[in-house]
Amino acid sequence: MIKQRTTIFNPKDTNDDVVSKITREKIVIQTDNDENEPFILENKITLPSSAIATTVNQFNLIKQLRIQSNDDSIKNDTVFTYKFSNGVNVYVIPKNVETKKDQEQFFEQVNVLLNSLLGIDVKTDNWIKTINSLYYHDDISKRLDLTWFQDASDEIQDSSETYDLVFNNEDGNPTIVLKQLTYLPPSEEFSISLNEKVRKEVGLFIIDKHISTSDDIVLSGLRVIFDKEEQVPAEEGSKEEDYIFKTLFHIKPRHRFIDSTSTSSIVKNGLHPILKSNFQSFTDIQEVDILECSLYYYINLNKSLIFDKYQSIPSGSSLVVHNGVSNLELPEYKITEWGSEILFEFNNISQDDIEFTLHSRYQSPNEIQNATVVNNSLPEIFYGCNVKDDFLLDKSPFDSRLEIGGNYERYFTDNTVFYHLTHTPQSSVTIDVPNATGSIETISTVTLVSVLFGVAIIIYTLLGAFFNGHRNSVTFEKKNE
Repeated sequence: MIKQRTTIFNPKDTNDDVVSKITREKIVIQTDNDENEPFILENKITLPSSAIATTVNQFNLIKQLRIQSNDDSIKNDTVFTYKFSNGVNVYVIPKNVETKKDQEQFFEQVNVLLNSLLGIDVKTDNWIKTINSLYYHDDISKRLDLTWFQDASDEIQDSSETYDLVFNNEDGNPTIVLKQLTYLPPSEEFSISLNEKVRKEVGLFIIDKHISTSDDIVLSGLRVIFDKEEQVPAEEGSKEEDYIFKTLFHIKPRHRFIDSTSTSSIVKNGLHPILKSNFQSFTDIQEVDILECSLYYYINLNKSLIFDKYQSIPSGSSLVVHNGVSNLELPEYKITEWGSEILFEFNNISQDDIEFTLHSRYQSPNEIQNATVVNNSLPEIFYGCNVKDDFLLDKSPFDSRLEIGGNYERYFTDNTVFYHLTHTPQSSVTIDVPNATGSIETISTVTLVSVLFGVAIIIYTLLGAFFNGHRNSVTFEKKNE
């Protein structure tokens, strides 16, 4: 059976007057009119193999595939924290791929899956290799194509571009777990109803601010379950309270926020632009569970931008991860991979600005424009801290750490928590890279003529030197006679 867990986070201090109606078959939530603190909804839907529109053998060479999309619309969410790079991030792990034919079929299967879910084609040589999977990134978030789903399509928020989808086929019975995050519109009713094909659990929670800390969040609220097999029998005189389970539980969040913002922008410097990030540093994070911390900087770098590990490492930092493109010479149109991922660790936790010098690749000629606009994902700047009682981190029902995916997460141990800086609205990584103007044919012709002209000059110079040398030799011989 399909399972759906809908969690609604109410940022206010009370749930009074939020539930406008509840019966054995329906719950109606009334949001308030505060646009500055909207309700946040997470939908988690688990599809068994019987609910997936595919045959078991269609993806037999895929062990796991994870798609994480983030449109950066949900800010400072302390409960769910979908803190991965903005855009779309795709990870895939093969299984039983032993021959060249297996490899070709594996990439065909991956492409079928991505085409069905996202409507994109990723070529074999577009991927880069990471610590335990293949990885593809695009700085633009993408909406899911829901026609791939069957019975659960009505339960999915089709407008959400912030989601986390895991396709798991490790045991040969493919399942999909989809989690979506979205805001609920203010001053509107939101309802969830019984569906005989879907077991639904709905939770409405507030943070109990009197006893919560950033390392121990206490959620208080209610749950209701819509399932024919678990349904409370209808009795005359039943009240709304008969269908409600009052709930209180603790979560130890892996991702946390500090009261500091970061502004990242490009400083023009010809073909060597500088990505500069300014922020207010934190010398000490006051939490009882913290053992030690370091400052980190993670970025997915577009293939139009060159990272030179001998010249581009920011001052005061060391390179921890560099996966993807390493060629320093080829033009953009000769690079097949999407780009590279980079992680720096800084020696000084109190650092308050980072300058990352980049190098631009030569672009394809353009008949009209003299520059190519390159958009890149924003960097993730955070403090990574080891904590006590780390076994509590994955006890949270909202923890998203898995074997696959998570951008920077998989380069840290299980006992690491992340304190994030929030980007200001002014932050942007947009670069104008100069390119040649005119048609490719014209530029190729001019280049060829220039090369031939240069070769002719060289030949002329060499021949002139030869004949001059020969003439001087003859004159010398006559004088000797």
